[in-house]
Amino acid sequence: MKEILSKSLRLYGKCIVGSIMCFILVITLNVIETSFFTDVIGYKAYGAKENSEKVELYTHYFKDGDDTKKQEYIDKGYSISEIDIRSDINAKTALIWNIVSQIFLIFMMGVFVYNELWNLGFKDTNAVRIGQKKENKFKGLQIGLLATVPSIILLTVLAIGKSTFAKSISIALYAFLNPHLYEAIITVTNGGGYISSLEVWQIVVFYALLLIIPLIAYIAYILGYKSILVSEKLMYKK
Repeated sequence: MKEILSKSLRLYGKCIVGSIMCFILVITLNVIETSFFTDVIGYKAYGAKENSEKVELYTHYFKDGDDTKKQEYIDKGYSISEIDIRSDINAKTALIWNIVSQIFLIFMMGVFVYNELWNLGFKDTNAVRIGQKKENKFKGLQIGLLATVPSIILLTVLAIGKSTFAKSISIALYAFLNPHLYEAIITVTNGGGYISSLEVWQIVVFYALLLIIPLIAYIAYILGYKSILVSEKLMYKK
């Protein structure tokens, strides 16, 4: 049991590193999605006079023709800045992109989990053969579950407090705390919202998603224990 606890703590540390990498990947994928699948269709104009706060002045869409208001505000002494307005992404395209992005995110996290547990399983094979350890084919699953406990506790706290202290917490924030599940969480909640808007079935889905890491850990440990290299199986045939 002591070994399982220590290995789960080590795996949790690996998952933190994996989460940082997934967070960066989420930002990158969102930038790519915005750049490739939406167009700039207009802008919001903001302006401020000297020693005054910047405020939204007007919205201009390119389909309306030339912007005649900008010069009027400039003549009144406003300094103008613009923020682009982009078109909405096609629903079908968005769904496909979200699925592809989620696969990439799970793969990214899976690399950190898989390598750790495969190596442990491979080492345990020899230890069991010479009698140093007892066989435990569920060790990977146990380690994965323990490494997921902090995430389970966080979700439980949010679920309990969804109508009180946690109701104003955004689902997007929760998704960023679990970046390897970001696209799945956003898709399940139809784009986000707040914790208070979560339904029971959505919370159940969130719990199920958290089991991905224990599942990868279990499979990796078994493959390592049996000395099966997936890369070799894919590249070579007997």
